[in-house]
Amino acid sequence: MKTVIVTGASRGIGLAIAQHLLESGSVFVVGTGRSGSAGNIGLTRLVGDSRFSYIQGDVCEPATQQQCIDAALAFGHGLHAVVFNAGVIDPVERIANINTEALTSLFNTNLFSIVALAKLAIPHLNHNTGGTKGRMIFVSSGAAVSAYAGWGAYCMSKAALNMLAMTLAKEEPDIISFALRPGVVATEMQQTIRSESSAAAMGAEAHGQFKKLLEDSQLLDPAVPGKLVANLVLDMDADLTGQFLSWNDERLRKHL
Repeated sequence: MKTVIVTGASRGIGLAIAQHLLESGSVFVVGTGRSGSAGNIGLTRLVGDSRFSYIQGDVCEPATQQQCIDAALAFGHGLHAVVFNAGVIDPVERIANINTEALTSLFNTNLFSIVALAKLAIPHLNHNTGGTKGRMIFVSSGAAVSAYAGWGAYCMSKAALNMLAMTLAKEEPDIISFALRPGVVATEMQQTIRSESSAAAMGAEAHGQFKKLLEDSQLLDPAVPGKLVANLVLDMDADLTGQFLSWNDERLRKHL
């Protein structure tokens, strides 16, 4: 049996990851998110599973981070993997107009909380009892390598996240550290991008492109990257450590 922590597990990609892991039948999952299960059918179903523990709280808070570790260890099988999925895109604003407090808040979620939880997890991942290397999977973005007007904060945080994965691959050779571009997925983040409040910062052309993705049914269902990440948690080649790959990369095809 393996135990996995998934952040941002209340909806979207994180919820899909948790669902697929539990469907495998051989995994205990600790999920965390700000949202409760009230009105959330998908999360409610997971909460009813004895192999799932849900921590409602802000992953930026040290207490929530420690709760995740404690809940994982309470299952009695050590810690096999952490999936760092929680992330935000607000503020969508040009650098000349950005609120630095909002910028700091984004980095707290998209980077600093991840570093803090990784620091807590590393000793346990290095002593993984499952007979395989522990692993950390970072849900990144194409925005880590492609800039968009208005997305400066988000782009910078995801670029830093990729470098974190690369650094950990050097520092922790007994842990597989991997960053994934999940594709353009039908999540609440995409709703924020398409909202009229984002149009001015992004510019009409880029804003229109993302609206057209929805109109043309080009958005991925969260189940696609969710299944991919779950399969990587269960069976992942060690030579992926330090890599940043897109969900549809040939090297990941067997996991889709």
